[in-house]
Amino acid sequence: MDGSSQEYKIKGRVVDSDGKRVPGVNILIKGTPDGAVANAEGYFNVSVPFGESTLLFSFIGYKPIEQRIIQDKEYVYELKVTLVKDKLPFRKEKSSVDIIKHSAKTIL
Repeated sequence: MDGSSQEYKIKGRVVDSDGKRVPGVNILIKGTPDGAVANAEGYFNVSVPFGESTLLFSFIGYKPIEQRIIQDKEYVYELKVTLVKDKLPFRKEKSSVDIIKHSAKTIL
């Protein structure tokens, strides 16, 4: 990311459809080479630029998911990402992202 733009941290955790952690998930900011990798417990922190970004969550054997984030100074975001195993191509269940917005004023 270019040093002139302000960045914000987004944190979260990646689990599977059974609620078990998924370590090693790639989290990329779409359209850039920037991103993060979920740690051994499935937790991640990723810096995104102020404004709108799309995060792409992917891991071998799971259905990927994209989530648009509109970051502003009023809120801090925490994400719970649930990845669904991609065993069968006709399986209708999809990966999902739950977004929790915290007021920046209560965090600081």
